[in-house]
Amino acid sequence: MDDERAACERRVGTTLRGKWTIDRLLGIGGMAAVYAATHKIGRREAIKILHPEVARSKDLRARFEREAQAVNQFQHPGVVEIRDIDMTEDGAPFLVMELLEGESLADRLQRLGNIETGEMLRFMDELLDVLGAAHDRGIIHRDIKLDNLFVETTGRLKVLDFGIARMRDGVKTAM
Repeated sequence: MDDERAACERRVGTTLRGKWTIDRLLGIGGMAAVYAATHKIGRREAIKILHPEVARSKDLRARFEREAQAVNQFQHPGVVEIRDIDMTEDGAPFLVMELLEGESLADRLQRLGNIETGEMLRFMDELLDVLGAAHDRGIIHRDIKLDNLFVETTGRLKVLDFGIARMRDGVKTAM
């Protein structure tokens, strides 16, 4: 894991596609690392880059692209917005996503020691609203866990990581 972290840290300060400067590492997952980045016009976003060993797999690259497709099948204020998909100069696919301020529900639980019942029920209500909207579009998330639930500084819940979402066949998409 130290080698993987070091490899991810090396991207900080670099520029992607001549327009995205990687400002800092936000987190590392099993398939990708997420960074805060600044576009050359000044817009700040999150960039999720597949790990090089994952990017070599055609199936895993396809899964990564499905995340962008799944999220863009429906619009909901409780889902992180994916704004672009591209490829790094070294061949790793990346997503450009809205940059969120706050913490995962896992981090919040660890920091606070517990989450009050009323607050947890509100989060679960927001989660169920997102999942209902996704299911209405034929999208099944398949990886709901505390790490994939993000509490914004406003208190609103955002659902992250539709990377292993499944889209039901025959579902019509909005034009």
